[in-house]
Amino acid sequence: MGEDFSLKTDVVMPTSGSSVLCWDTMWIKNQNPEDKLNCHGEIGIVLRAADPMDLDLMGSPLGVRAKDCFIVVFPSANRQTVVHSQWLRVVEAEA
Repeated sequence: MGEDFSLKTDVVMPTSGSSVLCWDTMWIKNQNPEDKLNCHGEIGIVLRAADPMDLDLMGSPLGVRAKDCFIVVFPSANRQTVVHSQWLRVVEAEA
């Protein structure tokens, strides 16, 4: 006890090249395996902001759903996917 610490609560929006953690807070709350994001718990690299012409998992253009989404590469799974910013946490290197 008595240790000083600070909790970072600022929202940091990812940019191209950001290392991010995909963290599915809705799945953590409901624990329904059908609702779990396939990238939950994985570290990825942001390629770029999503474009309305990018395709979703079903092959349909994102359109207005692209707002606040990013194309993220997950090297451990050898895939890239569209992820909304609410599920991404920027991973910062320790100083």
